Amino acid sequence: MKARAESLDALRGFAILAMVLSGSIAYGGVLPAWMYHAQVPPPLHKFIPSLPGITWVDLVFPFFLFSMGAAIPLSLARLERTGTGAGKMLWIATRRYLLLTFFALFTQHMKAWVIAKEPGTTEQLISILGFLLLFFQFYEYKGDRYRNLFLGVKISAVVLAVFLLYKLPFASGRGFQLNTVDIIVLVLANMAFFGTIAWWVNKKFTCFKNGIIAVCDGRFFGQHRNRKLERKPV
Repeated sequence: MKARAESLDALRGFAILAMVLSGSIAYGGVLPAWMYHAQVPPPLHKFIPSLPGITWVDLVFPFFLFSMGAAIPLSLARLERTGTGAGKMLWIATRRYLLLTFFALFTQHMKAWVIAKEPGTTEQLISILGFLLLFFQFYEYKGDRYRNLFLGVKISAVVLAVFLLYKLPFASGRGFQLNTVDIIVLVLANMAFFGTIAWWVNKKFTCFKNGIIAVCDGRFFGQHRNRKLERKPV
């Protein structure tokens, strides 16, 4: 099995570009309604849950979730062929979950309007610093030369990030808060963890997968039969 699927990479790249665009669209009625979520139409952009429908903005994140889930077998197939045990697979899933969860917490706290209610130059610079720290934290150096140097830079970036989370009071004045989190990245963290575990269990225990399919089929046909009985005239 190929380590990478070019079409999957293309879909992931398209989803990322579309998500960036959806998060940077100007408000104020300068663009047509289909450019925004259907429930927050221009010009006021207030959330109206009673409005039906979806737009392209609602589809880009599911595209990314799909490409991420489809990539799990490709990225873990090599480990599965070498007979990786449950402990190793659990560590891989847990490590990804912890990294993505930290990413979700740190990126949200480092947004300028989260640092201060009325962000100025200082808050904007701190936000840029946070982005640079994320780069050094998650950059994977593949070479052998300067390996220790890159490892030291990564550790320093993590320490400085934790210090910022501990020291800054943020706009709320209460400091670091676990509920101040980028919900999109947190969903990705859960997807990475449970998707990896589910894929490994299904590969090792086929009966588990067949049991889930049987339960889902039973629920589907049972609900379908109940609806037919409800419509049947007395």
